[in-house]
Amino acid sequence: MTKDQKYFACIDKINEMAKDVEGYLRDESKRLMGCDAIELEDYKDDYTLPKIILTVALRNCANQYVPWGGGSCKISFMEEIKNLEHF
Repeated sequence: MTKDQKYFACIDKINEMAKDVEGYLRDESKRLMGCDAIELEDYKDDYTLPKIILTVALRNCANQYVPWGGGSCKISFMEEIKNLEHF
């Protein structure tokens, strides 16, 4: 497989997973708002509370997509993730 083919194959898989992410974020956001850990009425009607909720939902969602391999694969995957976070 050429570099271009791998690129487009990866983009196709990302697009496929992104569809699932949207639903997860909506469900997780609703769950977080209903968990009684935050007082909804303490926030203005601006984007502060939605950003807080979405930040937590995104972090929780990220954990759903970590490629959990065994042994040295897991370490290698985590090193790749940490490296990409710098860009």
